Amino acid sequence: MTEGVLSKKQEDLWFSLKIDQIPPIEKEKKELPLVEVLKSLSALDKVFIGLHGGRGENGIIQAELESLKISFTGSKSSACALAMDKHKSKLLYRENGLPTPDWRLIRKNEEIEFKYPFIIKPNQEGSSVGLHLVNQESELQEAISRALFYDQEVLVERYIEGTEYTVGILGDQALTPGGIYPKRSRLFDYQAKYQANVTDEVFPPPDLSAEEVGTLKRLALEAHELLGLSGYSRSDFIRERSGSFFLLETNTLPGLTKQSLLPKAAIASGIDFNALIEKILA
Repeated sequence: MTEGVLSKKQEDLWFSLKIDQIPPIEKEKKELPLVEVLKSLSALDKVFIGLHGGRGENGIIQAELESLKISFTGSKSSACALAMDKHKSKLLYRENGLPTPDWRLIRKNEEIEFKYPFIIKPNQEGSSVGLHLVNQESELQEAISRALFYDQEVLVERYIEGTEYTVGILGDQALTPGGIYPKRSRLFDYQAKYQANVTDEVFPPPDLSAEEVGTLKRLALEAHELLGLSGYSRSDFIRERSGSFFLLETNTLPGLTKQSLLPKAAIASGIDFNALIEKILA
């Protein structure tokens, strides 16, 4: 692939859009006539899916492309739907021996019997949208209301105080893991992910041994294969103070912005951005 390769100037232009500190509110979202838009792509050799979260990552667009027999990058629709459902994917992790924090799935007005502090987040969302750390009862209802704004089901998850790590998968290989070190928050939340200079992301992590790096790579590959993913993915982990790793979730369409983790992992593995895109297309 030589035509269509981005120059450094073009790449910087693509990454120049500003992202707000909070997710866009629902009324600002615009719906496109999905089927009609996708039908217009039928003459293309392959659709590159660069969406993240919501209908772009939950299998809906992938299923429509499959029904239209249009080739696309990333995983098939059923695998995307499974990975986006945090509750179902965590059940699968646990059934197959992958460590994941304890959790409960709740709906509106259901009681929560969980020891503080804990995490509240929508069951099906990306980019840490609607994620909150609840330290005490007075914070609970607002956190649930915000999470329910994005989904009818909410995940209540044990909060593990520790360091977060991420591991990208490209093809059938695990990339160099990265360490996540927020400067202003205890969480790697929406703002920490997308605002410049508020989080240090280091590839490889300076606080992990070679053996621990190997463990993370193995767990990320196992999650990727267990969920039936293909092409690429990124799994997020946290290590508690005892040294144990816990798998938080697996993303089927990791972000590809200048601040995104997968391109940084690829660069640390000797794969520049253009090569990363070519490998995803392949």
